[in-house]
Amino acid sequence: MGFTVYEKLRYELFEQLFPVLLCTGTEEEKASTLHFMIHNGNEFVHDSFEELCDMDGVEYPYTENDFKVNYFKRGGVNYVQIVLPEIEVSEGVNDILRAYVLYSEVEGKIERYKYFIIKKFAEGNKTAILNVSSEKRGLLGHDLTNYVGDMDYEYWALVNNYATLLSKDFEEEEKAEQTESE
Repeated sequence: MGFTVYEKLRYELFEQLFPVLLCTGTEEEKASTLHFMIHNGNEFVHDSFEELCDMDGVEYPYTENDFKVNYFKRGGVNYVQIVLPEIEVSEGVNDILRAYVLYSEVEGKIERYKYFIIKKFAEGNKTAILNVSSEKRGLLGHDLTNYVGDMDYEYWALVNNYATLLSKDFEEEEKAEQTESE
């Protein structure tokens, strides 16, 4: 199985760099990355991929509008949806179709956010939601294989995963508070 440089760069940006910046970076990195994604996503994603291409010494294969960033709210949850340009992937290589940041706002302030990708696996031709924002929990997935193209189902599954992760966060915070008070 051989990766093209562009497949490698998609993986590096959406499964490595963005999760680190959003979830395990410094507070300043997390706030800055989230701000750019929410307020200037098209330019941020485009510039980030272009910079990786420059660092690897390869030509940037897209135009400024090839990465689509959409913003919407459903059921009280805000979505930042990044639609990646379609590519023909090499045999045996997984593909990232979309990335999402889901977040809640309280009085105009972002309280909780999680980062997800929609990934198509070469083996078994499966498509799933993966949470790559938590190194403690690893991946939390929801199988989308039978619902590919059904965006309402995808949005529902994403918010379901988001709620599950928040519930686990609340449980951990409660345990930590109980431990501190003992």
